[in-house]
Amino acid sequence: MPAQFTQRALESLQAMLHQTPGRQPGNFIRMVTDIHGGFHLTLSERRPSDHVISCGDEEILVIDARASNHVGEHHPGGVIDVQDGPDGPTLVMSHPGGPAAVSEHHHAG
Repeated sequence: MPAQFTQRALESLQAMLHQTPGRQPGNFIRMVTDIHGGFHLTLSERRPSDHVISCGDEEILVIDARASNHVGEHHPGGVIDVQDGPDGPTLVMSHPGGPAAVSEHHHAG
């Protein structure tokens, strides 16, 4: 996946994963795209075709092939970071065309 994650984004995703109610062993945060190209976070198991993102030694995020391809095509060189907003921290992707919201943390579970 061409997008990079800042350390702050990785740590926020790791904290989100650990704080998700009902999380089962083997569950990861999954980044998916919708029909409009927007990014969303869900909780799911890892699939063989997933791209895996780690924070330290812990695998925390899986990205399905469709989302990975979308990022590569539409957001080359993108960097995913965290911005503080009125509703709490939000993941955003910065790229040459300007930032694009990824997903709010409280929508991850």
